[in-house]
Amino acid sequence: MTQTEIIELVKEIQKGNKIAETKLYKGLHSFVYLICYNYIKNKEDAEDLTNESFVKIFRSIDTYESKYTFLTWVGTITKNNCLNFVRSKSYKNLQLTYNDDNPLFETPSLLKNDNFDKNANERFGDYDIQLCINKLNPLEKQLIDLVYFQGYKVKELNNIFTDLDSVNIRVILFRAKKKIKDNLLQLEKKKNNA
Repeated sequence: MTQTEIIELVKEIQKGNKIAETKLYKGLHSFVYLICYNYIKNKEDAEDLTNESFVKIFRSIDTYESKYTFLTWVGTITKNNCLNFVRSKSYKNLQLTYNDDNPLFETPSLLKNDNFDKNANERFGDYDIQLCINKLNPLEKQLIDLVYFQGYKVKELNNIFTDLDSVNIRVILFRAKKKIKDNLLQLEKKKNNA
């Protein structure tokens, strides 16, 4: 489903078209489900959260601002829904952030380049990295998530973010990683001064 098709469906939904709502649901179901499953790691809960996320999406679709892609907006609503679920079910942070066999925050791959990643795993915990990622704008968070945590290639993102080319995506990722590094260094300074 292209960005143009999505936007046309959104406009129809905003006019009250239930058929467009069904089409958008079918077109984005797997996208939303994958986000939910990445947080919850349970098929039944992920399916429930997917449906709950769509209810929230459709209820607030009139608030969508076109300065972000619709998928970024949907992803943000879905992630917030998942985080609320995790908190309400008293899931451990461990389950939210990683499992022992497959860390979600692979610090070396996210923070590669220059000398920054020397002993990065020892210097920064998963929680620290998550705090710094949360400070990014929604588009930066979405791109970081898709590339570093879900394994998308930049070329594949051209199909999702049709208004961005590969160069723009790479620049946004570069800046987002720089922001994460800067925020981690500030966090480290605060810890050392405490």
